[in-house]
Amino acid sequence: MNRYADVDALLRSTSHAFHDAVRAALTADRDHADAVLAGPQAPTSQT
Repeated sequence: MNRYADVDALLRSTSHAFHDAVRAALTADRDHADAVLAGPQAPTSQT
């Protein structure tokens, strides 16, 4: 991918996450808002 496509993808994902967090906060869904703002979590290995 080129640099502009990477920036575009980053801005789109950030915008979508912000929109989801604001919507969740406005509907008093704090758990979902916190999850969105935390972002994707790396899987942990269970040994």
